[in-house]
Amino acid sequence: MNQRGLVSNADRHVVAMTQHLFYEVLPMPLPISKGVSACFWRKMPMYYETQGSLVRELWLVVQYFLASSLSLPLNTHHHSVRLLTLVSALSVLDAVVRRNPPHSQNDLSRVYSGALRGSQKKSGAFTVDLQLQLAESTEELPLWDPHAQEIRSGLLDYFATAGDTHSRKARRVFAFNDMRLNAGLNAGLNAGDKELIHRLALLRGSVRGCVSGSCVPDSARLGRYLTGEAEELGDPSNLVGSFPVPLRELARKTPLQKSNLKSVKKVPELLSAFPGLAALRDVTFLVHLLCVKITSATLDIRRPDGTPWNASDLLLKWEYNAEEGRLRVTGLGRSLVLGEAALQPERTVETSGFLSRLGSAMTSLWSSQVQTPALVSAAGASHLANQSIQSEDDVLHTPDLPSFGKQLSQAESEELLSFLTVPYLRVPLLLQFFNNRKRFTALNHPQLQAMLDAVLFEPGAFEEQTTASLGAN
Repeated sequence: MNQRGLVSNADRHVVAMTQHLFYEVLPMPLPISKGVSACFWRKMPMYYETQGSLVRELWLVVQYFLASSLSLPLNTHHHSVRLLTLVSALSVLDAVVRRNPPHSQNDLSRVYSGALRGSQKKSGAFTVDLQLQLAESTEELPLWDPHAQEIRSGLLDYFATAGDTHSRKARRVFAFNDMRLNAGLNAGLNAGDKELIHRLALLRGSVRGCVSGSCVPDSARLGRYLTGEAEELGDPSNLVGSFPVPLRELARKTPLQKSNLKSVKKVPELLSAFPGLAALRDVTFLVHLLCVKITSATLDIRRPDGTPWNASDLLLKWEYNAEEGRLRVTGLGRSLVLGEAALQPERTVETSGFLSRLGSAMTSLWSSQVQTPALVSAAGASHLANQSIQSEDDVLHTPDLPSFGKQLSQAESEELLSFLTVPYLRVPLLLQFFNNRKRFTALNHPQLQAMLDAVLFEPGAFEEQTTASLGAN
């Protein structure tokens, strides 16, 4: 990418090589249910220096990949490649951060993986909140490569159970897509975020508000820790609750000398101590950004002057406004306020698919403009009929159905649209429908061609393995 002036199609080369890296070269992390020995990222020891190097390199790869990808003209295929490649990078990063290096202590890994046990309420692992958002945002994207279908299913299986154990579910962190949940005083921080940051801050001895050994986290303080703005400890007498239990009584009985205050006045910020936390935060945010922003104004996120993005443009700047209770993120020359979409009036879009339902609160995230949905599934009955069709009854009550350039009669069009209202079953029904000499010639109409392509290659709604097994039984 640094040789754009000398190498033709440099950005396309970067995108293709990064896609090949995560599709073909690096093994995909497997769900916990597959066992430790089956997963490449869990079966062998990972030393501290290897873990740190992988975190840095993965973040650099993501920066260069997105800088190149966002500089190219966009279509639905490009967006599917971009999104699945980025989520693949996030899955590897999640698996790396979750490892506990032998012969050394990585507090982030111990807390994130649940290996560091605290009280009953504080035990357990954490995982990024992504599975539902990824499933909905890819169910109507065309995946013509069978391997891409496999990649999508593997990623959804991984994030559905990452960090879970037989006894309890992992707590979800970085739920940037859940604007309504995060709206209000603590916008951008859910319970999992605050618990993770609080436990890391305890290990660094930088928690304020500990009274009689019980630490009550300050939301504004935790928000600044997540953005890297907190630098001071405050009163060292507030650190008693972070000591191990046998030392608490001794710490309370020991008078704190004023001469000791300077030694604990400043500490390294939390993100400097745990660079893996900053990488997880930023990559997860960028994934949520691409999952949400399926709109005409933001699918093609290129510079107004046409110049390509650089890797440095992907360095996100985070700020926490304690008065408004919001996280503000700046990157790609724009500013995004988490929780702002929940403050906008909702709009109802009479369509059926996820890509066409983003005219609601999710489509007003970028604070600089208002957008309208861009990508609509070509297999949507509502899209073909230019009105809301949710079921077969809606088709029967539609007086004027499309004829697709007089290629189909009203009865045939009614049958076609009725088939499109039943997921999965529509594939054999439509193949049988066009297995007719007269109807086969109707496929010379571009809209019918796009419809059949979407039916065959869009993955559709995702069903978790456990749910599918219960349904089969």
